[in-house]
Amino acid sequence: LKSDDPLYVLSVQETLNVVASIISQAESDINDRQLLEIFLQQTLTTASEGILKLVELFIKDRDISALVQQTQEGSEESIAELKASILRVDERLEELSQLLKICYKFEGFAGKHMGARNQIIFSKRLSDELQTLSGHYVLLETFYFNTCVEKASGAKKNIEESNSSSLLEDFFFLVRKCCMRAFRCSTLIAALPIANSVVEIVRDKIQQPLFGEGNEMKVKARKLTSREASQLTDHLNNVSLAVEYTVKTRNFLSANFMSTFPTASGSVMAMQTELDDIKSGLEKLRTESMRTVVDLIAPDVVGHIDRIVSRANFAADHQDQVFVQQEQATRSILSVMKKTGSNAPPLSEKSSGDVLIKRLERAIEEILVPLRAVCKRSVFRDLLLDMLRLIASRLEAAVKQKKFSEAGGHCLEAQIRGIANLFCGGSKVRQAEGVGGEEDEDEDEEGGDVSDADGRQVLYRLRVISYLLSVTRVADAVDVMQETDGAALTAEEAREVLRLRQDFTEQMIEGVALG
Repeated sequence: LKSDDPLYVLSVQETLNVVASIISQAESDINDRQLLEIFLQQTLTTASEGILKLVELFIKDRDISALVQQTQEGSEESIAELKASILRVDERLEELSQLLKICYKFEGFAGKHMGARNQIIFSKRLSDELQTLSGHYVLLETFYFNTCVEKASGAKKNIEESNSSSLLEDFFFLVRKCCMRAFRCSTLIAALPIANSVVEIVRDKIQQPLFGEGNEMKVKARKLTSREASQLTDHLNNVSLAVEYTVKTRNFLSANFMSTFPTASGSVMAMQTELDDIKSGLEKLRTESMRTVVDLIAPDVVGHIDRIVSRANFAADHQDQVFVQQEQATRSILSVMKKTGSNAPPLSEKSSGDVLIKRLERAIEEILVPLRAVCKRSVFRDLLLDMLRLIASRLEAAVKQKKFSEAGGHCLEAQIRGIANLFCGGSKVRQAEGVGGEEDEDEDEEGGDVSDADGRQVLYRLRVISYLLSVTRVADAVDVMQETDGAALTAEEAREVLRLRQDFTEQMIEGVALG
């Protein structure tokens, strides 16, 4: 071969093919076992010498030694020169991984056809050369991977300073490319260090910057109003993406390690554990960050419950009288606005009894709907779920401070249905799709809304409370508890709810078997 011939790797492969053909023919033709062993040893030794020469030529003439030396020097000038020729490094890595794969395959092939004693003598020099070659590969692949990650993140910018979605997609592409190349080498000497580099990058370049951003987000939230909550959603999107890609990275590495190196379970478990710890930390950060956003917007959404329910008369004889005070107050304010010439909506002649739902709907329109335009759909869905849980909790607490009639119980039941419609496919949430942000390709069409199943689960306990408060007779509560199978409320909790009914005596309540 000439010094500039690019076919070294193919030459090694061809050598292996010729040797395999010769040995197969010999095993078929030579019946004397001792003679066959001598022949195999001589043939494989000759082939080994040929492959070693080709490997040495490859290292010398394909600039491998020069590239390795530049990486080891670590001077600014040499590193800058290497980064400028990163495509050349990539090309050499492709050739190196292919060469290692063929050579390790040959080593295994030789071991299969030689006795243990002869194999030790034969493979020593080749093994040493392959270890050196593997070391060169790891050094260059680690440099290539780190350089490309640095470039993807924008000249050493951390994740929060760049397009996180694009960065994480580029990162996962690099993980797949570099790790598949390392797995192709067919040796843990090459694959394990690259996988460890991946874990290190996930921790240092993705997780740690997001932790810092989370602390900054908490400080920033103290200076914002609920209508400025969109300024915090970038961080939520970043963390959500980071969790998603950490899981993808873990699954990708685990599957390929187990298929390529079935006996390396200990190394795989250590890597899995570290990535699982990173994922758990990111999920905890996501929960804390979501709570920060919820706490910021909650007063202007959930606050309506405390104000309206505290003034509601759930002991009224008719449903449309429950919110009379609030509607009268609203009418009074609107009348004043009309007299002073202010813009005021027309007054309805008939009471709707939906004051709470209307207030929540307006809050959703003003505060939650704008967030959809800047949130990942999964993030927006989880935000809605957290708000729904908070609403359910606050409404239950407010309800337990009131007295009820049967009509008041039916009114509460209607309010809960209205809340479910707002969050689980209600018009205001779904209309937001028209102004929504970019959709995630891997999420279904309803990905940005609370599903009916999730909504029912969150509001289930509150629904059962409303059913108990709207029964005609205390005995009917037995049917409610049997239908729910005690999953929402215990027997004692059910009795506490029934005590809110002003027309049910303690004797009546204790006289029914709810357990």
